Amino acid sequence: MQRALIVLFALACGAHGQTPLGTVTGLARDRSGGSVPNASVNLTNQNTGVRRTASTNTSGAYFFPDLAPRVYTLGANAKGFRPIETRGFAVEAYRTVRQDLKFEIAAESTEIVVSETAPAAKPRSAISAAPTTYRSPRWRPSRNSPPTSSPRARSLAAWAQ
Repeated sequence: MQRALIVLFALACGAHGQTPLGTVTGLARDRSGGSVPNASVNLTNQNTGVRRTASTNTSGAYFFPDLAPRVYTLGANAKGFRPIETRGFAVEAYRTVRQDLKFEIAAESTEIVVSETAPAAKPRSAISAAPTTYRSPRWRPSRNSPPTSSPRARSLAAWAQ
């Protein structure tokens, strides 16, 4: 009897050391296959809403150990990339689930914000607003010049002949 109690106690202690937990791990990569370091990775238990956060290392790897067997949602964000979300994958006891993340470059955009307005233009007075046109004549007759000495008069005279 005493031997049976010792065996039962030993089995109970050994079973306590192994808990039925799972793991989620993976690699964060960009479209070309390069690693994405320092990405923020979030794992949310869909049943309880409990959220765990990890960051990718320089190789782009992340790791979530000791997870209760449940259904999870995985989300990730990295600077310069679109956010990623994977919903509804199951983590089972004593299993490792691999969820690799493939980041796509976010579209570049430029936003211009005008915070002040330009001062209004001052209206001109009627005199200064009128356009001033000055045409320099090509030829100015003097008082003593004959009427045929102008370029126009010469072209008319040549035509008349």
